[in-house]
Amino acid sequence: MNNKKMNLSNKIILIIIIFSLINISACKLNLDKKKPQKSDIKKIINQIKDEEISKIKLNKFISDLFKHVISWIKNKKNFIKIFVICCVIIITLTISFFLIRFFISKKYAYREKEILKKKFIITTYDKLHLKKLLNQKDFSQAIIYLHHCSIFYLLTKKTAYKKNMTNYDYYHKINDNNMAKAFKKIFVLSEKILFDNYIAKIKDFEICNIGFNEHFIVNK
Repeated sequence: MNNKKMNLSNKIILIIIIFSLINISACKLNLDKKKPQKSDIKKIINQIKDEEISKIKLNKFISDLFKHVISWIKNKKNFIKIFVICCVIIITLTISFFLIRFFISKKYAYREKEILKKKFIITTYDKLHLKKLLNQKDFSQAIIYLHHCSIFYLLTKKTAYKKNMTNYDYYHKINDNNMAKAFKKIFVLSEKILFDNYIAKIKDFEICNIGFNEHFIVNK
């Protein structure tokens, strides 16, 4: 019985020793794998060295450049040259900005004016249409019609157009005083009709029509 126990104990001890040897061998293999080669170490050292040399060269270049610039600027003649060059650049950029802005706004104004022309082309002066409104005694619509035709006339005469122009804007752009007065009478009554629900009378139409016939008929 004791011999059996001794054999079992020896077997267990032997198994433990074998496993220990296996672990020790495995650890040794891992250490051997992780151990860097001399060539790899030398390569890494050279890489770090090259990076440091590059940094030193770059810092030196920047430092030297900065010193040269400062010494060059300290010279009064050079400072004046820089000042003149900066002024020329600023003036050139400013002129370029305003020129570009002018041409863009001019192109935009032309496009908007053409759009507005197309809008008012349907109300180009037509005696028969005006006569129809008068026969219906719709003097309010007749005055509004005259107002539309007068604006179309101004556009065909190349009146400068800007976005969201008001009647007063058109009025101030008319050089002929008599034409301006006639236009004012027409648009003031049109605004009263449109915004104040004013019902125009025949006298109102006659006042507007006199000035319109004198100044705003396109194919006169």
